Amino acid sequence: DKVPDKTTCADTSDEGEEFEIEEIKKRRYVSARKRYEYLVHWKGYSPFYDQWISADELSRNASRIKKQYDDRFPIPRG
Repeated sequence: DKVPDKTTCADTSDEGEEFEIEEIKKRRYVSARKRYEYLVHWKGYSPFYDQWISADELSRNASRIKKQYDDRFPIPRG
């Protein structure tokens, strides 16, 4: 069985197999990296495989689901 590797790109394994994001669960700001990350849940996998993905990586590989999350939960300005 293939499973998302916690070190791989947002939606592909080393063999180029794609994994589908079922939902974004949370967003956090990582001040040490000065970026937002999103906790994604992979379709068909247990929460054990949930993974924090950078906003840039999601924008490249899963822009639609990122936009839906950001529209629903806007980043506070201030």
